Amino acid sequence: MNQIPHLNIYILSLEQVKGNFYNNILVSSISGESVNVHLIESDSKWINNTIIGGSGREITKGFIVQGSILPVIINNIITKRGDIEGIAFHLINNADRLFPLLANNISGWEMMLKVSEISTNPSIKPISINVKTLDDLNEYDSVLSGGFFDINISEEFGKTFLPSAWNDYHLAPTSMCIDNGIDVSTPKFNGPKTDFEGNSRPSLKSGAPIYDIGAYEHY
Repeated sequence: MNQIPHLNIYILSLEQVKGNFYNNILVSSISGESVNVHLIESDSKWINNTIIGGSGREITKGFIVQGSILPVIINNIITKRGDIEGIAFHLINNADRLFPLLANNISGWEMMLKVSEISTNPSIKPISINVKTLDDLNEYDSVLSGGFFDINISEEFGKTFLPSAWNDYHLAPTSMCIDNGIDVSTPKFNGPKTDFEGNSRPSLKSGAPIYDIGAYEHY
């Protein structure tokens, strides 16, 4: 296995783990280099989670996805506090593969996606692809095959959550995350039927049975 050539603090690191991760709130308060989720050959589904990166600089990352087995990432909030810096998704040694990255709120990152091919053979030059914006992410998806990186949004931290408390991650009434998720109740995804607090998904408060993005449904 090729090692990541940086020293990071991993909030959650999983290797060869298969499972479903629903309705979690994962927050990093680290101001230095950190990674929220590090997946190595992990056949996992990440659906309706709220993931908050720290205020670190360019090495701060939301997800590192390493190896040939790739996750499903749908209806999550993946954002960060502080300045717009860091990388939302870093794919390592899987540049020719895509995974479902659908209906997420990805914001606060200087770079949406970084793709790296790192060989153990020193004669082979490493490959690096940088995808900076949401539009660039959609374009990268369409070049490879299309339909994998789709219907994601980018709403800043301060507009997504209620301003009432530092650690309150309920959605603000005007958040774009409300009614912008996709239906994950089908057998294909087998997503959560309740939210972090046990409220039913989807909420009918807005009149439409549409999933919200993040760990909380808006009630």
